[in-house]
Amino acid sequence: MHVVKTKDRSTLPKHIWHDGVKWLLVVVKIILDSLSVWAERQNKFTFFLSTIVVMSYLYILTGQINFIFDKQIDLSDAADGIAGAIVVVETVSRRVLSIVLAKKITNILSTIYYDFWPSNINGPEMNKLLTRRSWIVLTAVGIYTTSALFWATQSLTVPLQLHASPLRSKFTFPDLDSPYYEMVYVWQGVLCAEIAINICGFDLFFISIIWTCVAQFILLREYIRQNFIKAAKSGIIRSREKTEAWNLMLKCIKHHCVLIQTTKNIEAILTVFILMLYIGTIGTVCLSGFLLTVVRKEVGRPLTYFCGHMGQIFMYCFIGHELIRESMALSDAIFECGWHLSAYEKDLQKSLVMVMLRAQRPITITLGGFGVLSLDSYMKVVDYFIEGKINICFVVDKVLFFRIHTFELHDD
Repeated sequence: MHVVKTKDRSTLPKHIWHDGVKWLLVVVKIILDSLSVWAERQNKFTFFLSTIVVMSYLYILTGQINFIFDKQIDLSDAADGIAGAIVVVETVSRRVLSIVLAKKITNILSTIYYDFWPSNINGPEMNKLLTRRSWIVLTAVGIYTTSALFWATQSLTVPLQLHASPLRSKFTFPDLDSPYYEMVYVWQGVLCAEIAINICGFDLFFISIIWTCVAQFILLREYIRQNFIKAAKSGIIRSREKTEAWNLMLKCIKHHCVLIQTTKNIEAILTVFILMLYIGTIGTVCLSGFLLTVVRKEVGRPLTYFCGHMGQIFMYCFIGHELIRESMALSDAIFECGWHLSAYEKDLQKSLVMVMLRAQRPITITLGGFGVLSLDSYMKVVDYFIEGKINICFVVDKVLFFRIHTFELHDD
């Protein structure tokens, strides 16, 4: 596979702007480039800026831990602090991921730019269909992005009324006294906005590159259905002792191999990240559910925690399920392509059988090797909540027991 690297990485290739699927990367680049985390623009300055931001989050995280285990903090504030700490860890992991895996992500983007087929390869109708689905993906991510922005707004307004910090934390200096409080409030307020944009921007990025792979499987399937019968009927036309049907299938096999390798590279990057996201989402949803149903002290932020994270994990599971479904649908497309018209080409038929066998093994994004990203995984989470298998009260009781036990040992 030949990877072409752009000389000027400040701009995307022009053909992407007109592609029915790849244009999503334009939106993603604008968002992530504004945060200096776009993989193709990583340099010494962005590394320095990301280091400052990560160090700020780590310092806030220490303050959040002190807040959670403070014996003067009640149960609801401790649960809110744990949820906020999980969100901070998610943001830090995305920043670190953009630095550590910048080269690998850049190679994946180069493959998408130049090796993936254009969305209009099968005609304008397929291009329109993929464009509409791309808008659906963008709209779906935008819906739970509003929850993240609403959370950022609530994190600024509610703590100001209570004279508290936007991200529940406690530092060694008197952070609730003026002028320290005003400085901490502005500092954490800016980071709250960065958290919302960072998390949703990275989600749109990862979902977009998986969606481009899904779209390529759709294009490959339709390309075989539209062109193989015509190529098989013109079998008498030979080029270098190979028929037109053979050349067409060779082109499709090469593209299928590119898709398999690209999805493997994406899965290698995302597998641990998705597992952390999955665990963090379950923990945050549990805490927000506890605050909404048991404590009922505040509604705004716990509700946005719940809706935002459930929407977030649903989009990942949905796009992972589509990748499984479309990768396996290629087998049916080959069986229905008209292979019987090339009955005398044994090598071609053997190749078709091999592609069918490979297509029957679904291409998946795993949860760190513990599961598969699909709608079945999402429904298991929903079933756990419905059946009461995830008991947040048990988790909070363990945290409180640890806090009380720690303070008793400290007093002794």
